Amino acid sequence: MRDRLFTIYRSSAGSGKTRTLAKAYLSLALRFRADYYKHILAVTFTNKATQEMKTRILQYLNAYALGKNDALALELIKELNLDPLTFKERTNELRADILHNYSQFAISTIDAFFQKVIRAFTREAGLSGDYRLEIDQEQVIEEVVNKLIDELGSNEQLTKWLIEFAKDNLENDRPWDVRSNLLDFAKEIFKEEFRAIEDELLRTTAEPDFFKNLQTSLRKKTQSFISTCKKLSNQATTVIKENDWDRSDFKYASGGVYAWFLKIEKFNSVSDFDEKEVGTRPRKDYQDAKNWPAKETAYAKAIFDTAESKLIPILNALLDFRDKHYKEALSAEVVLANFYAFGLLADLSRKLREYKEENNMMLLADAPKFLQGIIQDSDTPFIYEKVGSFYKNYLIDEFQDTSRMQWSNFKPLLINSLDQGYPAMVVGDVKQSIYRWRGGDLQLLQQDVEQHIGSERVEVKELSSNYRSAPIVVNFNNAFFKSIAEYAKAETGEALLSETYRDVAQLTSKKDAGYVKVQFIRKPEDDTTWKQEALMALVKQIEDLQDIGVSLRDMALLVRNNREGVEVAEFLLNYKNTAGKNAYRYDVISSESLRLDAVPTVSVLVSALQFLINSEDSIARAQLSYDYARLQQEHIDLHNVFSIGDRSVFLKKLPVAFTKEMARLKKMPLFEITEMLIKIFDLGKFKGELVYLHTFQNLVLEFYTQERNDIRSFLDWWEDNKEKKSIQVSGDVDAMQIYTIHKSKGLQFKYVFMPFCSWDIDHKVMMAPTLWTHYEIDDKRIVVPVKYASKLEDTVFADAYREEHTRSYLDNLNLLYVAFTRAEKALIIFAPEPKGAKEKTVAALLFKALSADETLSKFWNEGSLLWIEGSLEKSDESISPKDDHILSLESYEVTAWRQRLSLRLSADSSFKIDKFIDEESRKKGVLMHTLFAQIKYKYEAEQVFNQALQRGLINKEEQTTISTQFYRLLDNPQIAAWFEEGWEVKTEVPILIPNGRDVRIDRIMIKEDQAIVIDYKTGEPRDEDQEQVHTYMRILFSMNFMKVEGFVLYLNTGEVTPVKAERSKNRKNQLGLGI
Repeated sequence: MRDRLFTIYRSSAGSGKTRTLAKAYLSLALRFRADYYKHILAVTFTNKATQEMKTRILQYLNAYALGKNDALALELIKELNLDPLTFKERTNELRADILHNYSQFAISTIDAFFQKVIRAFTREAGLSGDYRLEIDQEQVIEEVVNKLIDELGSNEQLTKWLIEFAKDNLENDRPWDVRSNLLDFAKEIFKEEFRAIEDELLRTTAEPDFFKNLQTSLRKKTQSFISTCKKLSNQATTVIKENDWDRSDFKYASGGVYAWFLKIEKFNSVSDFDEKEVGTRPRKDYQDAKNWPAKETAYAKAIFDTAESKLIPILNALLDFRDKHYKEALSAEVVLANFYAFGLLADLSRKLREYKEENNMMLLADAPKFLQGIIQDSDTPFIYEKVGSFYKNYLIDEFQDTSRMQWSNFKPLLINSLDQGYPAMVVGDVKQSIYRWRGGDLQLLQQDVEQHIGSERVEVKELSSNYRSAPIVVNFNNAFFKSIAEYAKAETGEALLSETYRDVAQLTSKKDAGYVKVQFIRKPEDDTTWKQEALMALVKQIEDLQDIGVSLRDMALLVRNNREGVEVAEFLLNYKNTAGKNAYRYDVISSESLRLDAVPTVSVLVSALQFLINSEDSIARAQLSYDYARLQQEHIDLHNVFSIGDRSVFLKKLPVAFTKEMARLKKMPLFEITEMLIKIFDLGKFKGELVYLHTFQNLVLEFYTQERNDIRSFLDWWEDNKEKKSIQVSGDVDAMQIYTIHKSKGLQFKYVFMPFCSWDIDHKVMMAPTLWTHYEIDDKRIVVPVKYASKLEDTVFADAYREEHTRSYLDNLNLLYVAFTRAEKALIIFAPEPKGAKEKTVAALLFKALSADETLSKFWNEGSLLWIEGSLEKSDESISPKDDHILSLESYEVTAWRQRLSLRLSADSSFKIDKFIDEESRKKGVLMHTLFAQIKYKYEAEQVFNQALQRGLINKEEQTTISTQFYRLLDNPQIAAWFEEGWEVKTEVPILIPNGRDVRIDRIMIKEDQAIVIDYKTGEPRDEDQEQVHTYMRILFSMNFMKVEGFVLYLNTGEVTPVKAERSKNRKNQLGLGI
């Protein structure tokens, strides 16, 4: 047995991380055989990575089972000490076992594993059996924010906080919409930093008058500081004024020391008296009385004498007081400045807990914290017993993205496994840690995991060869990040940055040389921006690559955020349509260009739905008019489209079938409505948009099966979610792809462009994060939120500020690293020329390294601001799209299934149905049945009826008729008696009757040993109606009810038919009756 069972692989970009994991998995599974793979848990952090790992392992097994051994197979054969034939047999056996028991092929995301554990511990979590694990936390927080806003006006403290919140948004140029800002702000409670202190926060803030008392104490500290400073300053100015001296009598411009005292008297905040405002003269020049009077003043001696005897002592008393109390007072002020956030977040957290309890729900974001309690307090075997799986080996991927809470949950299980002699491993790269906002903590991989496991049983291995990028690209990254890490260490004074990049140097393995180009853009003299210049240079470079045979699918454009992605995509589209050359292509794919809401056919569908629910709305009318006109013709007269004031004229411009079927469409189920709209507007003929239509219909169907089945609810959901919905495309599409750097992680591309390589290294003021830190006040230690800002360096929160400052620096270096290491053959970067030495952007870092580093500066051209190494070589690859086996849809088929489908009812004849006088009576009967099925007691009637109106089950034309019949039935004394309180009522009760059929009883009323069964009918009376109720009554007698009555209620006429039945001697219970 090896002593060092735990292996840490430090895997830089392109070093074969996936291969390493796959090899470890196969080695374990093939060594021990006999279903051993069921005891190996491999954990990744995204579904995509999970699928990639599963696919890779199965590809290896498939090849080896066929005798197609590669270098990895030879390594495994040697490591396992097997001959080739035995190796082939074992891989074939393992492949078959996995495919036949795929659910036990335990490669999953960390969230999926935690969900599995949670489901096993629902009782310990205080959740009932029908609990829901909610993944969409945005929808939940929206509900919580709505509940919070509902309290505005009635909750005075909350109202004040929200007013302060709105003021802060306006002052920082954020949108005025409080609700949307509050939704963004509320995301703070899902961050792991907040989860770590949430219980302490709620416990502390629950104390009576906590916020009132805290605010009073904080204000006392700040006001005492300001008033004392002003008082001391006033003592000095009083002496000066008593002597009738003015500003001109004092040395230095604007009145020197006198002006300094006067300025302090006007201070309104603690931060007004920062070190910059103190200045150097009060501590140096003004300590000497000769520097007080001006040369030309007649009062020189008097000022000199008074300064020595009175004013300098006052000055020093002021400076001493300021130096002694500034830190304490400024700390109080920064807490006060973010006081509204303190209150709002505490309220939001409390409201969220209430909401989850009311809805028997747990959020996916709750999993790590919940499991921390479960796993820490339970023995590992007990956890495995509850979960139903026993894992011996753990293989954890992308460990740099693991959060501290996630690790604390895995650690006991992993250590237990190691204690029993089973090896485990983690793979990661701290340089690629770019998900700190999601809880990822690189410090775990950097040093903590080794300490937690015990260095005596840890082996660290470096994967130091790069198998992805060409030598020039690898060497550029080696030199650049080594240089910049040292600069960053000097800039921040923190060793973390250089330690993170200590293993940045990689060995090369590819033969083709490669190419790197960095072009800095000088500020244009005309009105164009550097970004416009960069985009024009980008187009030229794209054309140059096509000239040497590079296909568009091999090019990727990496941007910092979605907004930049839209900017690039729109520019390329506009260039293609206005200035593009026929010999070149400029096609691009991005998440924005694939969005459903950007497609005309989907826009028509949504606009038609909007019009259906409110045909009198002029905006809905104009939107549908515009979208339909845009679909029909490229160039439209907007004046003609939007000037339709007459509704009848507007309807004539739409398909005749739409105006004819509007009333019927409103009564259809949601999915059927959209299907019919596709047919009516003939949207299926737009071949290029069929995939968008199918994707949209899939969303409608998903919503239809999971949410309310009405148009308004769907449109509300669509408005909130449309920006996230897009189609999926094949990687074989011959077009350039736009990715944010975060989304590009784990991917690689032959040619990588960074059109806008410039963003701030530190947080922007308006995007500054909230830091949760401890604070001592009034002999209490509490947790408080403070806004990240440079002035925190002068407070008790300085350590928290410096840590965040360093982490922010590192986050942005890591973003550069991820972006620069995606390239296989060429890396092409555009950035603005830095404005000065003090600029803190990644462009400035790039400029400094390329122009000053000893290794890199050899390829630097100061005159053209260009760094370039290597050359672009002609590509031998074909640029034709790989569409040999692509199947495309020709049309969207819509079938009028109502005209073709009939339901065969279970009866003696094929179609024995209720006999209705007409179709209208049938519809009315069905509606009445629906309403009565939802009422247990009479007081619920009005609410049920109103809900039916809101959901569109009853339209305006039917409202009066249905309402009259509905309440007329409930006013019938006999019927009204059935809906009185005092009975235990069950509706729509499923039962299995003696002949094996399952049916539903409309209404059962129970009181002690009495029971009344009622069956609603919507047609004319038939003999079978009473026989059916007879059957129900016999079942109730068999269940020991002594008195059973039965009735048939004909909803269309109000007729009540009593049914008599005698007790049966057969008391055999029936299946499925929940009473």
